Amino acid sequence: MHELNYDQRVDDYVTFTLYHMMHSPSLRRGLMVARVGFPALWLLLALVTPFPLWRIGWVVLAVLWFALLPWLRRWEAARRIRRMYAEGKHADRVGHVRLTIGSDGIHERTERSETHYKTDALERVVSDVDHVYLYVSPVSALVVPKSAFAGELEETSFVELARQLAAQHAP
Repeated sequence: MHELNYDQRVDDYVTFTLYHMMHSPSLRRGLMVARVGFPALWLLLALVTPFPLWRIGWVVLAVLWFALLPWLRRWEAARRIRRMYAEGKHADRVGHVRLTIGSDGIHERTERSETHYKTDALERVVSDVDHVYLYVSPVSALVVPKSAFAGELEETSFVELARQLAAQHAP
């Protein structure tokens, strides 16, 4: 059994959202369709437009869209997450968290709520540079900042336990 105490910040959720956007196959596919589809249409319009200035405009628009769309999507997602939390309706998700994980499941306690997940709710465990994500659904995860761990050994032990629990119920 592992118990962690840490402070959850809005930026932790922003980081998770951006991570998920970059690693979800369906979201990546959607980005690629938008990133290539619209510029292809605009380049086709540039070919059939009889006005030279419009041709240049369509080509410039296509190139800018293709180059900037990934950055714009990340920026917009981060902005929306920050706005949601600024509205104050999700205050129980930010602040001090006590997370316990063991064979009986995952227990998360904040200042305003308590949640218990059975071990079969844990779908997968992902570790990146600054966080460990405990996916409890295809699109949501418990976000644990790596600053919650006393050291690399504790982090490794925690991640291994979580992965073992997730593997017990893997399809």
